[in-house]
Amino acid sequence: MNYIAPGPNRSSGRSRSPGWSSPPRTSVGRRSIPGPTPSGKIEIASARAEADGHPRLPLADADPKPRNGRLRLLTPASPWLMNGSYANDRRVAELMGEATVTLHPEDAAARGLTEGQQVRLSSETGSLELALAVAGSIPQGVALSPKGRWPPQDGTRANVNVLNPGIKSDMGESTCVHSIEVEIAAV
Repeated sequence: MNYIAPGPNRSSGRSRSPGWSSPPRTSVGRRSIPGPTPSGKIEIASARAEADGHPRLPLADADPKPRNGRLRLLTPASPWLMNGSYANDRRVAELMGEATVTLHPEDAAARGLTEGQQVRLSSETGSLELALAVAGSIPQGVALSPKGRWPPQDGTRANVNVLNPGIKSDMGESTCVHSIEVEIAAV
């Protein structure tokens, strides 16, 4: 694979073609790289986690199913972005298209909603209007809306972040964005 890199070819000192050079071929062997644990290894049974008030072993855990007609909002990266970087790029914005939320056909029908309709997602912290998409590939009980939108570029005042109450996970104090429950209704 060639990478854009100015300068001479590393092996001969001559340029192969302007602006291109191949990275050197290297091999990474199996070597031990100590980790930041007392043993220097991955610790599945962790005395440190236990001392911090967590279980000694990881536990499989899932949020309870949303109630009262609410849906679990999942906000993965879009097919065009891993995060919000470059969402302001004109070509990427064109590829992303209109901001949408996708529901399973039965969830949409239960709410009297149809493809292309403007809907309002609401949580305890805010609301957001998006176009509705419907797809059988989305699990029932789930609303899917890719992250990474820039409100000023979309001409809106908010993106999916407005629905996030900022709850932190139990370990590492990471975000709990996939624990958000929303109500969805026609605008």
